[in-house]
Amino acid sequence: MLDTIEATESLGNMKSDINELKLQLDSIKERQLESLDANIRLQEKAADAYVLSKEASAISKSTQRELEATSNNLKSEVSTMIKSVEEKLDIIKRATTNPLDRR
Repeated sequence: MLDTIEATESLGNMKSDINELKLQLDSIKERQLESLDANIRLQEKAADAYVLSKEASAISKSTQRELEATSNNLKSEVSTMIKSVEEKLDIIKRATTNPLDRR
């Protein structure tokens, strides 16, 4: 009879220990779920940042190409203008020079 009483008392202690362990396990599960949720949000933000960096890189490259094309066009126009001015100067020099003057 004493063995039965002791067994039931220890059974009551075991039940409270089991309930405490269940609470701890539920708490651990909740923290794991929160960590997983935070990890997913971080991965989403990292993916967004990666996409934005790729977009910024593409915009930068296209802007650079556009700038180079515009610069090359301006160089070509300036070069053509300089040649035109030099040709006109040569014409003016020839027109104003007296071929009979031999100094």
